[in-house]
Amino acid sequence: LALGAASGILSSPALEREHLALAEELMNTCYQSYARQPTRLGPEFSTFSQTGGLQPGSDAGYKLRPETVESLYVLHRVTGKEVYRTWGLEIWNAIEQHCRHADGYVGVQDIRHSAGKINKLESYFMAETLKYLYLLFSPSHVMPLHRHVFNTECHPVSPLAPVRLHAVV
Repeated sequence: LALGAASGILSSPALEREHLALAEELMNTCYQSYARQPTRLGPEFSTFSQTGGLQPGSDAGYKLRPETVESLYVLHRVTGKEVYRTWGLEIWNAIEQHCRHADGYVGVQDIRHSAGKINKLESYFMAETLKYLYLLFSPSHVMPLHRHVFNTECHPVSPLAPVRLHAVV
């Protein structure tokens, strides 16, 4: 949504603003799934209660997945808002506190408490999660979004022509 809004492919500035606002609202929901837990780690699944509350779903484990930090990276690059770096740092600190292991990083079986580790280091943690965190805190000239796109494994690919991104106002 955010990249679409900033790429100029939508039919009007009003639609660009709408898409970017929706992207930011979705990001806030993802962040809240982390921030509302005692460990500050997000569950594999979340559910919404009838009263609008966000809570862990059928799998309350944290498996070191990259999607939330990827979204933080993209939104920071598109909007320049420091809040996305702040949220990324909070997530990184939670990973360091609850997932760090003598031999690397492990998932957590239940994010409502940090007891019970998942004794498995997923390859996507190193290939994607850490790479997106690195890019989130890097200067904007490092892998700029107008010159690189990332495939589903966070490998940078140069498009045939530079992508034109603009500020959504």
